[in-house]
Amino acid sequence: MSLAGLPLSLIVSGPFNQWQLLFQSNHQPIHTGWILIGVNMCGVIGSSLSGIIMKHFNKLATLILLSVIMTFTTLLSVSINSTWLAVMFFLLHVLATSLDEVFRYTMLHNVIIGDNRNTLISFNNTINAGATLIALSLNGWLSDTYSIKFAWGALSIAGEILALAGYFWILIYVKNKSNKVNFH
Repeated sequence: MSLAGLPLSLIVSGPFNQWQLLFQSNHQPIHTGWILIGVNMCGVIGSSLSGIIMKHFNKLATLILLSVIMTFTTLLSVSINSTWLAVMFFLLHVLATSLDEVFRYTMLHNVIIGDNRNTLISFNNTINAGATLIALSLNGWLSDTYSIKFAWGALSIAGEILALAGYFWILIYVKNKSNKVNFH
């Protein structure tokens, strides 16, 4: 399950690190302080919703839906000409990302039990850090070579394809071979 989430770093690395550059690139007066307040509020709301959603919905289906929402909102943020509408979709992206992160780590902590729990969680965090490093490098190169909008769009599509492949693997392989992990 941890590996299926690695491609999400491709979807979130650009928006997480470059949102101010994207929204100020049109040389329009953008009040980043207000956007940052929105980012923080959406982060809190997303984090708060994860517990409620975890109790009432299929966990794997929720992770799949959240990755689709993150990709879709990223693509809308970079393709809409209205800056404020793009900001609204970006804030929805932040909400979905926060919800996904808390949801994913809660699942990870609930699934991993035993003597090696700390080691496995540390290994997961190390792998995620490596994936983020790769995603940031790709995002930087694509942003410099083409544009921030292109980088966000291309990486979100690539990340979504890879994440869906990981989720598909979980659905097919893990569910058929081992019923040790409960995603319901």
